[in-house]
Amino acid sequence: MASIIIHMAVTVGVLDRCGIDTHRDEYLFGTILPDYNFRENHHYKDLIGEKKFFNLSRFRNELGDKLDAPVYIGYYLHLVQDMIFRDFMYNTHGFSPAERENVLKLYADYQRLNGYLADKYSIPVELLKNMDIIPPQRYPDFTLNRSELSEETEKYHNVSICPPGEYSVFTPKMAEDYIRLAGDACHNELNALKGERAHINEHSYSWIRFFK
Repeated sequence: MASIIIHMAVTVGVLDRCGIDTHRDEYLFGTILPDYNFRENHHYKDLIGEKKFFNLSRFRNELGDKLDAPVYIGYYLHLVQDMIFRDFMYNTHGFSPAERENVLKLYADYQRLNGYLADKYSIPVELLKNMDIIPPQRYPDFTLNRSELSEETEKYHNVSICPPGEYSVFTPKMAEDYIRLAGDACHNELNALKGERAHINEHSYSWIRFFK
């Protein structure tokens, strides 16, 4: 649910924090991939009672043998980021996606934030213009929806677009708070993948279903 630019901001920060200097484009591409992937239930959402959650454990069980590959790690970090984002927006800030007007306001705020965040977090936005930089052989379990990515990038994530008006539901302060929280969670999960700590409990970040 976070924008491409916000996902990339979180991942760039985590890569810097971990001192990862190689294959950065692959990590960032993986971070984008879940939102533009043809695979069914590509966000690994499941139900627990009347709530939904991101089933990170299922992802690890299904693709754990590939979680040493940068694209797959990036994909996993996207799921962690989405989990934190929903908790941050739904549970902390009371945002409701069931109201279409709220969603439109959120996307408008993304556009207002893009240039600011791209500059503040040194995001390599040129990657968005050349998805061919990462060959499909690097992610055989997924298929990139290139046409949708191109359309959505132009519509919502072009950093040169900044619509007039004030922030409505997602301010720069909220973006920075979220990026910090998601960065901490992703850093912890990278350590967990290396066996250095326990994995996050995804059930504790579940949310009430807005859509049946």
